Amino acid sequence: MSSTIAEIGREFRNPRVAHEAQNHSVFFYEDEALLSESVSNFIGAGLSAGDPIHVVATPEHRRIIRERLESSTPDLQSALQSGLLTMADARETLSLFMVNGMPDAARFAAVVEPILRARPGARMHVYGEMVDLLCRDGRPEAAIQLEKLWNELAVRHSFSLFCAYVMDTFSGAKSSLYESVCEAHTHAHPVRGESETHMRLRTIAGLRQRARVLEAEVERSKHSDVFRLLVESLTDYAIFMLDPTGIVSSWNGGAERIKGYAAHEIIGQHVSTFYPPETRETGKIEKALEIARREGRFEEEGWRIRKDGSRFWASVILSALRSQSNGELVGVAMVTRDLTERRNAEQERIRLAQVEESMRVKDAFLATISHELRTPLNAIHGWSCILQEERNGSVLSKGLETIRRNAEAQIKLVDDLLDMSRIIAGKMRIEAKVADMVAIVRDALEGVRPGAHAKNIELVLDCPEHPMALVGDPVRLQQVAWNFISNAVKFTGQGGTVSIRLRREGAIIELTVSDTGRGVEPEFLPYIFEPFRQADSSATRRVGGLGLGLAIAKQIVELHGGQVAATSAGAGQGTTFTAMFPVRAVVPMGAIPAVPGEASPQGSLRLDGVRVLVVDDEPDARELLRALLQKRGAVVRLAGSAPEGRHAVEWFRPHVIVSDVGMPDEDGYQFLRSIRAMSREMGGGTPAIALSAYAYPEDRRRALLAGYTNHLAKPVDHEELLDTVHNLANVGATPWARTLVR
Repeated sequence: MSSTIAEIGREFRNPRVAHEAQNHSVFFYEDEALLSESVSNFIGAGLSAGDPIHVVATPEHRRIIRERLESSTPDLQSALQSGLLTMADARETLSLFMVNGMPDAARFAAVVEPILRARPGARMHVYGEMVDLLCRDGRPEAAIQLEKLWNELAVRHSFSLFCAYVMDTFSGAKSSLYESVCEAHTHAHPVRGESETHMRLRTIAGLRQRARVLEAEVERSKHSDVFRLLVESLTDYAIFMLDPTGIVSSWNGGAERIKGYAAHEIIGQHVSTFYPPETRETGKIEKALEIARREGRFEEEGWRIRKDGSRFWASVILSALRSQSNGELVGVAMVTRDLTERRNAEQERIRLAQVEESMRVKDAFLATISHELRTPLNAIHGWSCILQEERNGSVLSKGLETIRRNAEAQIKLVDDLLDMSRIIAGKMRIEAKVADMVAIVRDALEGVRPGAHAKNIELVLDCPEHPMALVGDPVRLQQVAWNFISNAVKFTGQGGTVSIRLRREGAIIELTVSDTGRGVEPEFLPYIFEPFRQADSSATRRVGGLGLGLAIAKQIVELHGGQVAATSAGAGQGTTFTAMFPVRAVVPMGAIPAVPGEASPQGSLRLDGVRVLVVDDEPDARELLRALLQKRGAVVRLAGSAPEGRHAVEWFRPHVIVSDVGMPDEDGYQFLRSIRAMSREMGGGTPAIALSAYAYPEDRRRALLAGYTNHLAKPVDHEELLDTVHNLANVGATPWARTLVR
């Protein structure tokens, strides 16, 4: 029995064991010299390891311990001065947290926790005699409660605690107190004494400690085996260990199934093996390990590489593992799960949602465009039927005006669709020249004035009287101004106000259009410049349109290097639209060129004696052109196909050919190439105008490459067509052209 106690005493006096294996230890003593030796060994081992030490003892014991350390620890003064070794009085410390004879948990934590946190990242070692003092004072319940408070504190902090009790405390019938003290500690270290009672207590303590160690080992082994079997059985998770540097040190069956490596192939390799090359190059792996080491955990999702080179989408958790005894990092646990199927399903869900949203937008757009096209068509068709039988002049005039207005609405819809198509294809271009923004805004304002007048809307213009030069496309700039102003008029009710302001601030020209209309809800405002998006696309909406005007305006402004913005305080609070254009080049105000030439007064141009051949497969289109040209004095011949057109050129000898492009069997391009293949004397050089519903710039280039002299988009402006015919007839390349046209 005595040999067992001697072994325990030697084990405790080993400083390495005292610091690496102890957590909450108790030392029972009778000999003050043995106590000072044991405590000095405890403190010296800690100082040698560079760990902080805190001593809470009686004044006499602090003196003895210090004298002993001075002879065995060369750097004692340095440790005291640096705070690596601190000492406090046991009774004074007790007074800080005792309440009514018992230790108060909150006060105890407030006193002790700052000591334990004094050296962040280091494991504190504490020697204390406070429990011994409480027992000597006849308050064993307070001593046991204090031991429990230390144990509760150990749940939150990593530290080792070494307590000492004098054996006389347990004399007589106090063996139950002795056992309670042993129960409160993880390790009990009695020493040999002279008393039989003390020998018995030491023997009990030794046996209790051995039993506790054996129980812990059995439980640890049991849990270890169970955990190992659990890890091996999880095939849906790759669970493995890394050493502190990221080297794989263990491997489970799930890791082999997911990643494809057998244990002997991967153990000893770096974790970066599982990452794609582009990830390895960023240093992301080292950062993840560093975060796990510093914060205890790191979690992410990303691509990983299998043994066969294939990729899978993984959820990864890194958890730092630290020693319970000293808090040192022993490795990193890595748990990986293959989420490729889940990610694919999520991507598919997003794709289907986007498709569904696209279909919704498309359906709303088709419903809108159907409404917007059918409305003017209904008016055109209805008035056409009425005018066939109507002879009253006023009714006739009203009907014709309605047809004209609705036809213009159709043209605007088609133009907007074509512009949006150009924008989507990235083919919208601007023809930059010096433009006067003041004139552009005034012209746009005049264009919407009739609509504003009909709703009794006041138009307020604030702009300079002098020209404001900007290098840009005048036609497109006017389109922006018109879209902004007409949009404001459209959404402003009877008697409202639309304010237009044009100003220059430094190198920026700013156009602002504000209205007192219906306003925009905050949730819709971010989408107001998106194509086909309308705050109200229902069948009960009060205003028409495709929802393209603002989107087109935004693109035009951005093509000029500018920006657009929209603000609104909400429903019923009006809206403000702003376009900002950078002044790329400044020219003197008087240098803005006038439009070359003078336009002929409408209806004054004559084509007397000019022979025009019209080629079109649509009878209505041919008859319309015949009526228009003959009204101005032209001699017109009609051809319904390309072969008819070639035959007419030979015998009719036209001064100008006007041909449709889209015709069956042989289109307008093929037709004109065949004309250009004829000799000049037979009419091969006759000027030709292409009329086409295909209005893209590339369509114009294609027509010119086929040999046409000009390209006009349908629906054609009548005056523009007459002007073009007149000009071509005068400069035509036929032998008979100049002798007939004066």
